[in-house]
Amino acid sequence: RCLSDWSSDVCSSDLYAFVLLRRSNDQALRTTADSSGVFEIHGIEPGWYSLGAGKPGFVDTYYVNKEEDSRELSLRAGQLMELTIRLPRTCVIGGTIKDTFGEPVANAVVQLMGTRYQHGHAELDHRAATQTDDRGEYRLYDLAPGRYYLRAGRTRAPGRVAGVSLATLLYPQAVRMEDAQPIVLKAGDERKGLDMTLPDVRTVWVSGK
Repeated sequence: RCLSDWSSDVCSSDLYAFVLLRRSNDQALRTTADSSGVFEIHGIEPGWYSLGAGKPGFVDTYYVNKEEDSRELSLRAGQLMELTIRLPRTCVIGGTIKDTFGEPVANAVVQLMGTRYQHGHAELDHRAATQTDDRGEYRLYDLAPGRYYLRAGRTRAPGRVAGVSLATLLYPQAVRMEDAQPIVLKAGDERKGLDMTLPDVRTVWVSGK
């Protein structure tokens, strides 16, 4: 059965959840849950499988065997299994990017970054991106719950150009990840007002041989 985070039916709207049973050789069986979130898959050959489900507005989720901490399901001939998959709702964030004069920054690139560890050191890892509109506003949606960092800046035109440009910063006003404020999203969160101000920075062009 497919359930939402609050143990209610995930299929209560006109768009029902899809369910995918996939074998290691990429052979897959697909079905759709009914209005109560119930699904059935018949005629399955014995073997090892993974089971996943998804629906717009929810995070695509795999069934996990908590006892073995594994996504793999071992199905035997004649076996009947009753499984529950809980789909967390996706999250939304938004805000406005301005310059130091309070003017909106159009076409700024706004990135949502996760973290990964490389050789024992935390590094930023791209997860989602968008651009601001003519009012400097941005919106990122269909985000999985988690801990993120927000980065904003405006790309410079290609070429050997020096002068003044807008800085690229991490939320709220940080250059280094250590000084940035992480954004923690829980299932179904809609966070507005994540605004940033981008100061001017002087840029130079260098070359070498």
